[in-house]
Amino acid sequence: MTKINLLQVKSAQKQGRPIDAHLKVAREFGFTGNLTFSHIRGGAGIESAEIPWFRTEQGTFLIKRLKRMLSEQDVLYCMDYMRFLSQNGIPIPCASKIGTSGDSPYDFFVELDGEYFAMDRRAFGADFYTTTAPPHVFENAGALISRIHYLSQGFRTSYSRHPDYYSLSKAINASRGTTSDVIEESAFHGLPMSHIPSDLNFGNMKFDENGVPTAVFDWDNPRYGYRLEDVIATVSQSGRKGEGLNLRKTLVEDCIRPFIEGYNREAERNGYDKFSKKEIALLPAHYRINFLHRTALTGHPIFIRFLEQSDEIFASEAWRKFAEAYPPLEIR
Repeated sequence: MTKINLLQVKSAQKQGRPIDAHLKVAREFGFTGNLTFSHIRGGAGIESAEIPWFRTEQGTFLIKRLKRMLSEQDVLYCMDYMRFLSQNGIPIPCASKIGTSGDSPYDFFVELDGEYFAMDRRAFGADFYTTTAPPHVFENAGALISRIHYLSQGFRTSYSRHPDYYSLSKAINASRGTTSDVIEESAFHGLPMSHIPSDLNFGNMKFDENGVPTAVFDWDNPRYGYRLEDVIATVSQSGRKGEGLNLRKTLVEDCIRPFIEGYNREAERNGYDKFSKKEIALLPAHYRINFLHRTALTGHPIFIRFLEQSDEIFASEAWRKFAEAYPPLEIR
């Protein structure tokens, strides 16, 4: 008989799902025998606050409910991208269904009562927080994002992903009307584009003792967009409830600069394009658009405060010196 603890019952009831939903997902992935579920805290969203996991002879696995607004095409795109990166050396602890090859996106998710679920092997390692992490952790994260972008050049898929609320295009459109000071998307035209993770924050990573990412998870946000969009996602966004955003006074020196340096170092190693001077110049605009968008979405005044904080950071002497000294493409 399957054991289901009280936390699982409460979580399932809050989310309007039958208490055996997690067991059904595990069975669809091919797990048999007695499965005992427990929960860990994770995720900034209310729906992902308690993540169910279970231990078997094959290892320890976590069940991830994918975003409710995703269509099947969206899910197939996300899982195909995740599969591709995992097979090319990115440390993603994704689990495919037992008995499958792992060569198809269908191997990595199941549908249950109109919702989609994926599964990860439980990853262990150190946690870092964007609000307190030292510069070398941001440098290592920048190198990881650079490698992902480099590998993404070879990603081919027959599936498509509709732009979600992380999309720069949607953010610009939603921000219109909140202020007259909104940059048009045409300013970004011509910047390098890529398949991007879009939400690879520190809450979605585990690190070794040297601050090198050893596991990256939560792959229901990838899309095609400007590669610049992955800077704010990793440097300032939080994947943990209550952590807040990283807008420390030393954001430029301790976070953005090492991230860019790590990105460019890895890009040079792979023969990939480093960040251009135009991308760097537009980074403040992207921060501004992001917070205007969140203000429009939520109506919450806290995002106005975040907007003011980011404006102060990008008006600082530290940013001016960094942006002015950043070499143009022909020098780099």
